[in-house]
Amino acid sequence: MVKVVMGGARSGRPKRRRVVVAACLAVLCAVPALVSCDVRQRHVVLDGGTFTPLTPEDEARGTRLARTAADLLRTTDSVRLSVTTAGSGSGGAGGQKVSLLMDRDGNCTGTFDVGPMRRGELVVTGKQAYVRLSDAALDEIRASAQSRGAEARARVAQRTEFARGKFLKAPLKDSGGLAPSSSCDLDALLRNLDGDPGATKALPETTRYGRHVTPLVEKGREGGTTMYVAASGRPYILGVTGRENGRSMEMRLSDYGSPLDVHAPGAEETIVIDPNASGSGGSLFDL
Repeated sequence: MVKVVMGGARSGRPKRRRVVVAACLAVLCAVPALVSCDVRQRHVVLDGGTFTPLTPEDEARGTRLARTAADLLRTTDSVRLSVTTAGSGSGGAGGQKVSLLMDRDGNCTGTFDVGPMRRGELVVTGKQAYVRLSDAALDEIRASAQSRGAEARARVAQRTEFARGKFLKAPLKDSGGLAPSSSCDLDALLRNLDGDPGATKALPETTRYGRHVTPLVEKGREGGTTMYVAASGRPYILGVTGRENGRSMEMRLSDYGSPLDVHAPGAEETIVIDPNASGSGGSLFDL
């Protein structure tokens, strides 16, 4: 689960807001039956005149597909994760949207929109994170300062204008207050794929994301979390949907194995953020 907190002004600043993005780690951990790697199929055996029940075909097929799909994700060099949440606690009426392409070398690039003042682009390379807030986010920061004194309003207006079009640079470990940079750790995601064996059921093929897909669900929980795998070719995981605590979530997975060419922005378009200026992640107001 990814937590994003946006820093405010030094004095009289808006309260820090903690936003929870129901991102890929929590979703995949919540469906261990769908990514199990040690499910054994039962066979028909004559035992004292009775037959051991045969595993239903939809369950046997679902288990095979889930195992193969999980292996394909575990072994990929890169993948794009696009997560959309909506509902209570999802960052306002518009919910939250995060789309990140990441690889195993710690590189990541994409966009995020997790509520007012927290929208923009994210680039992660090596141990550094670069965040370019959108014009809308900067305008929202500026508007939030209107209830403050004249000096604070002038300072915020000057600094938001200075930051317009620029990347805010911070050490990756301190960048959580600027963007959901912790979501860029592909190895951390893959470490959360292991789970206890469980019965997985394959539902009839359907069309989703413009592709023919096979929905997979945990047996007996057909109305719960659903994973969609490609119905033709190799069964890559293409999406996961579910609900939790009044929030709906949809995660898309794409661009498996795509090369990721990420470069740090040039010094002329970069502003260094001091992570110690006002707590974790620093603050735009402390430039």
